[in-house]
Amino acid sequence: PSRKTTYDWSGLNVTDLGKCNSTNVKKIEQGDAICRSAHHIVLVSRVNDNGTYEITEQTPPEMKRTIYSAAQLVSEYSKYNIYRYNARDYVTPPSRKSEIPAPTTSVLSLWGNDGVYAVGNTVTFRMSSDTATGYTLNIFRGSDLISTTEHTGTMCYYKPSKVGDYSAYIVAHNDNGQLQSETVYFRVYDGVPSEITISTSRKLYGTGDNVDLNFTAQNSIYYTVNVYDSNGQLCATKSTDANQYLVNVDVAGEYYCTVTAHNDVGSATSERFYFTVANVLTTANISGDINRDGIFDKDDMCRIRDYIHRRTAFTEEEYSLADLTGDGIVNVLDLAEAKHILH
Repeated sequence: PSRKTTYDWSGLNVTDLGKCNSTNVKKIEQGDAICRSAHHIVLVSRVNDNGTYEITEQTPPEMKRTIYSAAQLVSEYSKYNIYRYNARDYVTPPSRKSEIPAPTTSVLSLWGNDGVYAVGNTVTFRMSSDTATGYTLNIFRGSDLISTTEHTGTMCYYKPSKVGDYSAYIVAHNDNGQLQSETVYFRVYDGVPSEITISTSRKLYGTGDNVDLNFTAQNSIYYTVNVYDSNGQLCATKSTDANQYLVNVDVAGEYYCTVTAHNDVGSATSERFYFTVANVLTTANISGDINRDGIFDKDDMCRIRDYIHRRTAFTEEEYSLADLTGDGIVNVLDLAEAKHILH
C-alpha cells in the first residue's frame, strides 16, 4: 500500500513508532509524521544521505521547511510521537520523475577571499552543478555540524559568530539523484594578526645576492615588508599576500626588516629582523662553505669528513670549495685544516 500523510485520519492505518528520541529517530522514513495533535503535524519530507532530515511544518496558514540533524530533531520534538500512516483505500498515483539526469558535477567554492575571515564577516559560497535543481549546504565547525540549509540559487552566505576551523560541502540534487561536492575549508579569527616570525635561508649574503625574507603570522591576509639600512633609511618595501619577499641588496652593510601583517580587524608589526650583506660578489667563493649558507662551520667540516669516508659525493664546485689546502685533492689534510680553522 502507498503511504500518505494528511490531516484526514479516516481510512488510515496508523503505526505509532513512539516518542521522537535518540533511538526512534533512526527509524524515521520519508513520509512519516511527528505529531503533537491532529492540528499540529510536521512531515518528514526527505531523509538525506548525510543523516539529516528535511522537515515541513504544517501549522496553518503557514508552511515552513527546515533541515535538522538527528540530534537537533530530537531536541526540538522530543515530546512528540512519530507516526507512520498506511493508506488502505487510498492509492497515490505514481509520480513522474523529471527527465533531467542525476547530477554528475557538484562544486562548492569560497568567493572573494583566501579562506580567512573575521568573526562577523560574511562568507560567500558559490555552488555549481550540471543538472542540479537545488543544493543542500552543510557547514561544520571542527567536527560538529552547525548549519544545514537548502538553496536553489548558485550563491549563498554565512556569517560565523565564533572563531575556529570550519569546513563545508554541498549536496547537489534533483528528482533523479544527488552528488556531494568536495569539502572546502576556512578559518574564522577574532583580533589582529599575531605570532609574526621572520627567517632567512642563510646567515650571510653577498652584494648582488637575493636576500630571501620568509615570514608567517597567525590570522594574516596580507603583509607589508620594509627593509632598512643601518642608518634606518628605507631601502625596499613591498605589499604581498605571499610568505616570501626576495630583495636584492648591492651595498655591503648591516640591514634589518620589519613585517606588518594585516587582516580585516587591524594590523600588527614584527620586531626588527637583522641580516648582513658582505662586500663580495657571491657567497659561493667563501672557502669551505660547501652548503652555501654564507659561513664555514661544523656542517661544512662534516661534509668533508663524509666525502673522505665515501659517504657522500661532491659536485665539481663543492670539490673546489672543500680543497682547503689548495693542492687540488680533498683528503685528510683538508679535514685537518678544517678542524684547525674551527678550533
